[in-house]
Amino acid sequence: MIGEYKFNRNKLIKLLFWILSLLLIANLTVLINKYFLGHSRLLGITRLFNFDAEQNVPTLFSVLLLLLNSLLFYIVYQNRLLPKANGSWRVLSLIFFFLAIDEFSSIHEMLVLPAKALFNASGLFNFAWVIPYGFLLILLFLYMIPLIFRLPKRFLMLYFVSGGIYLGGAFFLEMIDGLYFERHGLDFNYNLLTTAEEFLEMLGLIFCVYTSITFLQTKLEKVSFSITTSL
Repeated sequence: MIGEYKFNRNKLIKLLFWILSLLLIANLTVLINKYFLGHSRLLGITRLFNFDAEQNVPTLFSVLLLLLNSLLFYIVYQNRLLPKANGSWRVLSLIFFFLAIDEFSSIHEMLVLPAKALFNASGLFNFAWVIPYGFLLILLFLYMIPLIFRLPKRFLMLYFVSGGIYLGGAFFLEMIDGLYFERHGLDFNYNLLTTAEEFLEMLGLIFCVYTSITFLQTKLEKVSFSITTSL
């Protein structure tokens, strides 16, 4: 069976930015209603759009972004656009697929208490899942060195920017969240921090989608690319 994948980069990225913007507005609206107007649930709407809640609309959007990135990395892998580092794209595809599962099922949250006990973590490492995941991130970076040296400079910079934005939310702000939560608990300011964290994660994923599609367009020399692969 033959499958054909088509993306209109500009329309897709605009759509993703619109969705992210609407989700951000909805999140801020329910937070204001909760902390300043006293409507903590709004018939379930608060939890539905709160960036700090799990398995809701923002979570679903993040999962879809991760899966889209996984698909794009897999398309690059199948088309062997960088043959000498081709396996790295498959690894990235699998990692983003796992991250999508993690995002939906909160696997990393299950590691907080065991990792906190193991490393006697507190302060910036209060949400202690960042310790084992940070170690795995270092190993991934080392594994990706051959790909890093083979990527065109333009796309290397774009992927680094995408990764920097995503990790700035997923790790740096997560650590700030943990420190703040340890000292002040769950309040409006904490929710603003988690809003910034989740926003940066989703923004980084959108930039990564943009980068991968642009990379595919460049390599395949099509303005709106079409890829045929065996399924």
